[in-house]
Formats: sequence, structure tokens, C-alpha cells
Amino acid sequence: MFLFFHCDFLSFSACNCENGNCVNEGGKEICKCNPGYGNYKETICRACDCGPDANCRWPPERINIKICLCKPGYAPRKGKCVACECGPDSNCTLSGWFPPKKCICKPGFRDVKGKCVETPCNSNPCKNGGKCTVSKKSFTCKCEEPYSGETCETSPCTSDPCKNNGICEVEGKGFKCNCNKPWRGKTCENGPCDEQPCQNGGTCKVGETGFICNCVAPFSGPRCENGPCTSNPCQNNGACEVSEDSYRCNCNKPFKGTNCEIECDCGPFGTCSLESGIKRCICDSNYAEKNGKCEYCSCGENSKSCRYNVLGEKECSCSSAYAQNRGYCEDCNCGPYGSCSFEYDRKRCNCKSFAVENNGVCVVMESTTLEGSTATRTTVLPSTTQCKDWNI
Repeated sequence: MFLFFHCDFLSFSACNCENGNCVNEGGKEICKCNPGYGNYKETICRACDCGPDANCRWPPERINIKICLCKPGYAPRKGKCVACECGPDSNCTLSGWFPPKKCICKPGFRDVKGKCVETPCNSNPCKNGGKCTVSKKSFTCKCEEPYSGETCETSPCTSDPCKNNGICEVEGKGFKCNCNKPWRGKTCENGPCDEQPCQNGGTCKVGETGFICNCVAPFSGPRCENGPCTSNPCQNNGACEVSEDSYRCNCNKPFKGTNCEIECDCGPFGTCSLESGIKRCICDSNYAEKNGKCEYCSCGENSKSCRYNVLGEKECSCSSAYAQNRGYCEDCNCGPYGSCSFEYDRKRCNCKSFAVENNGVCVVMESTTLEGSTATRTTVLPSTTQCKDWNI
């Protein structure tokens, strides 16, 4: 450290600086003292004798009082620079001959019995902008809202309120959740599966941008909405029901069939069934199927059965010696050598090849060849075969 003294009243040639050098700085002569010396008078530099690496000065108004200029960690006392011994990076002040030493400590330290001791606040224990105050041997934190706790460590985010990996951020006196897609809500609690989008027993899983449905067979589609009944296969207001990997139609009367496509109604006098997909009427006694309904069908007491053909015409199966005429079984007997039927209400015998009709009965005939001629003569054999009841 160098001390300077102006020598304005001297010219450069007349400058005399004892224990120093005269230098010209800014047009002025300055007496620059050597290290360890101080300007006692304008031209005289006197030894400081304050200690190693120390300088000094004498105030012009009190020239008989030396002021030691000490290096850091030292303070003047009795004309000497005395070590403070307060600790690293600290200084001190000493007043009078027997004063109590006062340490000047760096931030985070305080004077405790002549030593700079680290304070509890030096480690910045108060978090989130809290202000630390030394309280005896401890500290007190004054927290900023909405923080609390001994070290202001507690915030609205401390309880981790944001769900599903949402990021919590303190906002004002509360918190805000920054949710990852596809989550939403105050605490990221709402997801795409909350509304149960998967139908028909499908399991919902949250995906990167939405939901994914794991469907149960036979259902498919983004929401498992497609199944065997989706195309409404049941006709005539039949109710479709999924059955294993297919469907089943619950048909309304009178419809039946895989898809309720067949009207199965035989009327009040019969029951309807399907055989290999074909409608069949099982009619009550004296009734037969006609155009898909059980209609009254009777051929009289001499009939075996009554039915209708595809044209809707009644057909009678008559007992022996009876034939159908005008929808009923009437007496019609041509004997054992032919069959009997009616044509336009007239009896007709269909005789066998060896018989001919005679008086409404088929009888056996005999042929005789005349001698010397190609002609033949037919003779009806007299017999009891003319009778209605045959015992032959």
C-alpha cells in the first residue's frame, strides 16, 4: 500500500521526498512513500512500525497521532496491527486499550465470544422463498403463502394430488395439475374410461391419446359395439340375443325360423312346426292343411283320411268299395276284377285286362275261336261273381 502527498508548492526540480520518491502525476508533484512508511509531513515519509504488511498515515490536523492501516484480519491497537483471530474472511474493531473485541463477520456468520460462528441460517434452511431469522441457537422461517412447515417445505403439492403422473405446480395459494394426455380434471382424475365406453362386457384400457377396448368374442369394433345382432338379423320384430359366438332370435308369434322369417300359423285347429326350415301343419281330427292353414276336411264316414293337394283341392282316401265323388266317399264297387271311380258324378269301372264291365261290375270273359274263321265269340261266364261281396 502506498500513500501519496501533494507537493504543489515545490517545483519538480526542488522536490525532496525523504524515504520515498517524488513522482509527477497529473501535473502535480507527489511524494510517494516506500512500503511500511507513511506521510508524516509533506516531504517526509516516516516508518509506520505497525507490523508486517501494514501502512499508516498521520492526519494533518493531528500530526502526533499515527493511524495504522492494517491488512484484512488485523485491526489497529496501541499503534500496532493486531490479529483479529475472529476466523477466516473476517475483520474486527478494537476500541481503547482494553476493549471487548468486535468481530466483523462475513454473511452467514455472527460474533460469538470473539469468534465468527456460522449461523443456523447460513445453510439457507428456509425453502420456497422463506425468510430465515436466527432465534437463539436455532432459526425461524417466515414462509410465503401457500407454503408452511418448519422450513417452508410443505406446499399444496406435497400430498402429490395430481394423479396418473400429472405434474403438480404451485399456483397462487393453491395448485395446478399439468395432466398428461388423455387425462383431465383438477387432479387429472378423469380419463377416457370413466364413461365406460366399451360395450358388451369389453374391458377399457387407457391408451396414449384415448381408450382401447379389449372385446369379448364375438364382439368387435372400437367400442365392442359390433356383434352378431348388429345387422338386426331377426325379422318381424324378433328379439336378437347373442348366443356363444352366434345369435338366437326370440320370435313373436306366429313367426319362426332362424331369423323369424317364416310365418308359422296353421290357424286355431292345428299347430305349426318347422322341419328343415319348411313349415308343417299338424292339424286336429277332421282338419287338413290348405294354403298353410288347417281347414275343415271330411270325406264322410266311409273315408280313411282327407287332405288338400297343392291346388287346394280336397282329396279323399276312401274305404274299400267306395270312391270320392263331390268331396265325399260314395258307394262305388266294380267287383274284385276292377277299380271304381267317379267322373262327373258318373261311376266308372276300370276293369283288369281279362275282365269287362257288365252292369257296373267287372266280370271275367271267355273267348272261343270259330272253326274255319278268324272271328271269336265272347261269353260272359255265369257266376255269382256278379255279387257285391266276393268270396273267391
